[in-house]
Amino acid sequence: MLKIFSYFMALTIVFCIGFVAGRIKDIYPSIAKLEKPLNLSVQNTGETYKLPSGTSLYYSHSTKEGIDVYTIYLFVEGIDFELKKAEQRWPIYPLHADVWGNSD
Repeated sequence: MLKIFSYFMALTIVFCIGFVAGRIKDIYPSIAKLEKPLNLSVQNTGETYKLPSGTSLYYSHSTKEGIDVYTIYLFVEGIDFELKKAEQRWPIYPLHADVWGNSD
């Protein structure tokens, strides 16, 4: 009986270590800092914007089409946005990005 209990405890410890290791990955995401400004453009509008060098990009995931998705965080002060419920669980309105000066 003691042998079965020892195996059970060992499996529990291994499971907990694996669970914590997986959570650490979520706590500390992969991050990239822009070395050059990044050009952002909105499809079908002709609008372009620029993220300055030094901006931190937090890796989110890659799509099956091979597109990498990143998150940026903005500190906004003095602007009251009208917040509303999202129509989807994770609505994403993507912008096209390339190195500043490389857009066509």
